[in-house]
Amino acid sequence: MNIIVYPPGSGGNLVSAVIDSKNCYYRNGHFETYRRRLRENAVESMSDEDKDNYITKMGNLFLSVPSHVIDYHIKRNHDFILIAPVTDIEINWCINRFSKIHPDVKQLVQGTESSFKEFVTNGKKHTDKVITVEEIYTGKLIERLKEYVSTPLDTHLYDTWLEADINQKPKE
Repeated sequence: MNIIVYPPGSGGNLVSAVIDSKNCYYRNGHFETYRRRLRENAVESMSDEDKDNYITKMGNLFLSVPSHVIDYHIKRNHDFILIAPVTDIEINWCINRFSKIHPDVKQLVQGTESSFKEFVTNGKKHTDKVITVEEIYTGKLIERLKEYVSTPLDTHLYDTWLEADINQKPKE
């Protein structure tokens, strides 16, 4: 089971879908998965044991699961791939992308640049499996994932994602 830990808007669902596209769907330049219980708002009422059971259940069904709950994975010493917006350009790209995908809740990421930086700094202390957001939007995801994943990757799905306007490399 590949756990993909990522901040909002950074393409974690895409990465999870490229690894295992079962039960994923594509809408408006964004891949979504039904394996989405590990999001901050969805897990507030879940105990760590509930999260453990969910990970086990997903591991029996899928090759990957996306997650925003980095502190839980660190506490449980999970092996995970970190999607990392490391520059201000990447962070702003994530915030803008999230706001376009989820306009009804865009306020959740407005003014959160420092929390993105903290997320990445914290994650890098606990994994050496890091893929930058720039690598994702510049077409290098497959190359990077092959360093961490031995299963076949869905390159067509990734190519479809890259073509959408919402996923284009930011203008310098």
